[in-house]
Amino acid sequence: MGAARAPAPLHLDGADALRALATLAVVVVHTCHWPLQNSGADLRVWSWVDLGSRFCVPAFVVLSGLLLGLRGGAAEGRGRWVGRRLRRTLLPFAVWAPVYCALGLWVTGDIDGDGLAAWLLGGGGHLYFLLLVPQLYAVSLLWPRRLGPSLWLAGAAMAVQLTIDTLRLAGPMPSTLEQLALWKGYELFPFWIGYFAAGIAAGRLLALRRDTSDHPRAALACAAAIPPAFVLLVSLPVDRLRNGDFAQGTGAFLRPALVPLVLAITGAVVLGAPAVLRRRPWLRHALRALSRDSLGVYITHPVIAYLVGHFLLSSLLKQAFPVSAAGFLLLTGATLALAILATRLIAASPLAATIGAPSRRGPAARRG
Repeated sequence: MGAARAPAPLHLDGADALRALATLAVVVVHTCHWPLQNSGADLRVWSWVDLGSRFCVPAFVVLSGLLLGLRGGAAEGRGRWVGRRLRRTLLPFAVWAPVYCALGLWVTGDIDGDGLAAWLLGGGGHLYFLLLVPQLYAVSLLWPRRLGPSLWLAGAAMAVQLTIDTLRLAGPMPSTLEQLALWKGYELFPFWIGYFAAGIAAGRLLALRRDTSDHPRAALACAAAIPPAFVLLVSLPVDRLRNGDFAQGTGAFLRPALVPLVLAITGAVVLGAPAVLRRRPWLRHALRALSRDSLGVYITHPVIAYLVGHFLLSSLLKQAFPVSAAGFLLLTGATLALAILATRLIAASPLAATIGAPSRRGPAARRG
């Protein structure tokens, strides 16, 4: 119980930095598909940008586990703890899924009438993450609180994740299970459990050491691992695998080769950011603000990217590389800025709960 009860700061600069970086990468996942990608450099560059930015959602999962491990989980009572987290996930899903359904049917054309049921069962497009997180929170209630068992369980969970992610692409699996894994795996917790378990173990370890600020050697080691991890990710020929087509799009989040990149970036940012941010308070403030707005940006940015890309930057994005890169940067910057603005407007309104924002009524609510 020592790790669970050890005093730990309620705010972690490395967590803010990672959440902000992952939020930017989520936006990039959606904006990097707008530039011209017909062949050659146009195709290769944006394919690499897409794959490199796919660390984002796994990083959110690792971070969720890390903060649970660091802070001891449901300290205020399981019922209240679960209720608060469900309100931050299932309520936004219930509100925004119909919104994106209507947009997909009548604005973007991503959904046709026959595909509506599949879209909803697939998690409502990018909103699937709001259905995944409650599963992980439920699993965390059964997690051991001591560091030793958490470390062993993290290793076992990562082995399970890597095994089923590999079988998903390479097979063989029983036909019914294979179809579930291929089409719905990204919204089911077993395919993410290794990331979550690694986060809990890391959080318990940091809590035990009572030091979450300065780990320069570990941060540098993680940073040094990022380039080879990226090369491994982009060089593996997954298209030759039995189910290689399902390693694209949302399925790319479940590539086994993505794991080293996710863990390297997460370690480098969480362990290295605090020392950097102490010397740059303006950057600390900016990252903390983006971290606070991350869920709202995650929810609102796809429709903003569509409107900006389709109506304002379409001609620039259709040019060959490197001209299209300018359009991509403008699209990404405008999407992020407008999504932050939309998030803050919603958070200041009676609809704040629809993006998981806390109530503005009093300090007790803000602490939630």
